[in-house]
Amino acid sequence: MLRATGAGGQLGVARPHLPSKVDMQFDASLLDFETPSNEGVFMPFLDGRQRPITRVVDGKTEKLGVWLRGQYSDAANRAIDEQNRQAVDLARRNETPPHDQGEQNRTGILVACTVNWNLDSLDGHPFPCTPQNAQRFWSDSRFRRYRHQAWAFINNDANFSPPSADDSANTSSMSSS
Repeated sequence: MLRATGAGGQLGVARPHLPSKVDMQFDASLLDFETPSNEGVFMPFLDGRQRPITRVVDGKTEKLGVWLRGQYSDAANRAIDEQNRQAVDLARRNETPPHDQGEQNRTGILVACTVNWNLDSLDGHPFPCTPQNAQRFWSDSRFRRYRHQAWAFINNDANFSPPSADDSANTSSMSSS
């Protein structure tokens, strides 16, 4: 609760700022998080201490990571629709899904949400971002921590929301320190 000192030094509840006519004009397109959700947003890979993993390229430090679409992206929805269709087909045939079906489904969604990455190679071989390589990366147990990080990232709407005025103020104050 906000408190403000009133006349005579008494504490009272501060009244919210009432917007002027200028403040009330707001373009709803500023609420769009579908566009970044569909286009993808960079997620840096974090180490065990939650610090970005970096490399030096041409004398400049670069964060390693992946560009991911969000949980509400068209690609994620198509993957989920296909998984649901397959589940219905299995049920119609009275077949039991594989024991790791949930893990397979999450991998399929991560593959669908993977736009690009700045990984050059895997095990000494070129490793461009393709659906097959995304499947390989997200399925590889060596990269399980990044898989969990990516799953949390795509399911966090804040990662795909437009920045607020508060975010801009925080960013500028953080970058100046």
